[in-house]
Amino acid sequence: MNKLFSDQKRQAKAMNCLSE
Repeated sequence: MNKLFSDQKRQAKAMNCLSE
């Protein structure tokens, strides 16, 4: 579960970077 959360957080960060 922790790995999934970390992956989701990483994806959100990438999306934020893409959004900017």
